Amino acid sequence: MDDMKFRIRRLPVIQNWSCHSCGNCCREYFVTVTDEERQRIEAQGWAARPGFHDGPLFVPYRGPRWRKEYRLAHRADGSCVFLDERGLCRIHAEFGETAKPIACQLYPYMLVPAGDELRVSVRFSCPSAARNLGRPVADQEEQIRQYARQLVPAGARPVPTAALGARQQLAWPDLLACIDMIERLLADRAVELPARLIRALAFVRLLEEAQFDKLQGKRFRAFLDLAWDACVADAGATPECAPWAGVLFRLMVAQCARKDLSPHLRSGLAGRWRLLQAARRFARGRGIIPRLQPLFGEVAFDQVEQPFGGPPPDAGAMLERYYRIKTTGIQFFGNPFYGVPMIEGFYSLALTYPAILWIARWLAAGAGRRQLATDDVATALTVVDHQWGFAPVFGFGYARRRVRLLAGQRQIEPLIRRYSQ
Repeated sequence: MDDMKFRIRRLPVIQNWSCHSCGNCCREYFVTVTDEERQRIEAQGWAARPGFHDGPLFVPYRGPRWRKEYRLAHRADGSCVFLDERGLCRIHAEFGETAKPIACQLYPYMLVPAGDELRVSVRFSCPSAARNLGRPVADQEEQIRQYARQLVPAGARPVPTAALGARQQLAWPDLLACIDMIERLLADRAVELPARLIRALAFVRLLEEAQFDKLQGKRFRAFLDLAWDACVADAGATPECAPWAGVLFRLMVAQCARKDLSPHLRSGLAGRWRLLQAARRFARGRGIIPRLQPLFGEVAFDQVEQPFGGPPPDAGAMLERYYRIKTTGIQFFGNPFYGVPMIEGFYSLALTYPAILWIARWLAAGAGRRQLATDDVATALTVVDHQWGFAPVFGFGYARRRVRLLAGQRQIEPLIRRYSQ
């Protein structure tokens, strides 16, 4: 199919990215390959070269025996078998970028169909993307179009509707108008980012209560205008965070701070037992926080719960960029996010804000500081974005029920307020 049938929507903010050869993506992810990619890489003759005799190029990943999926193999240190000592991909160096699996070519970009558009989003699990380093993404549009040509199947046609709520479908033009409203609320710098997120939550709650069978045409546009006025009005004080909400939130933080997608994760019964024990300690919220990754220091739960003064201005700008890109890139619902409807997906996205700041406090306290630095927030952002939306655990029923319960009892807003202080 000619990808020009789908318009490519540009990012709403200035986002830069270039690969700085840190090698993180080649160490922190399992990369699945298609049968065609596997055959193409095997034909490059790597198995006969020095350094490739001791292990396979690919290993089975998942699926039944008769339809097994494969991924790139990793060495004992966790790095991809094709990663060299300089942090560069051997396939790319010898055969060019297009010889790599499409997942490696595309990262950290994502292309998400939205009606007759392809929306561009960015993975902030890449440190260069989080820190806005490199060439403007706007200057890389032709490269993104080439990715679209590889990803969009021949004969693909726009899907007419998408799920707004559990029982509500909206035509894509109307749903995208709602997305644009959320992005406008997040872009309004008249207030700080936590207040913008709370305003966006208020708008999503209005969507949840609306009867869209009675909101057609001009009535729908009038509803959006009235919703804007209602959401930018003073929301007043939010309630205190309930103790039970703190338990559910810490369990979410624990899942964000793991490395479920990484070859470094220890598997087997022993690994599962350690994760279960860590979850119990997060639920209690007392004593020393389990070190789910080596980058975390030995910190007590009560240290993280003390006020840290909020993120510095540079970190606030980074987080604004993150949420505006995730929103317009439609990375928080539908196929890119466990198939959940838009309303539930935005509740989950909003919960990442206090999760990022909780983990940033953990990093700062581990370094002996009581104030957040930009690097704390940047590292926490990469940690959360590594998991959120990609680790299967966030799509499990209990994880989704946790989000709905926190949203239904209006506990997301006090969590945002609490960890912004």
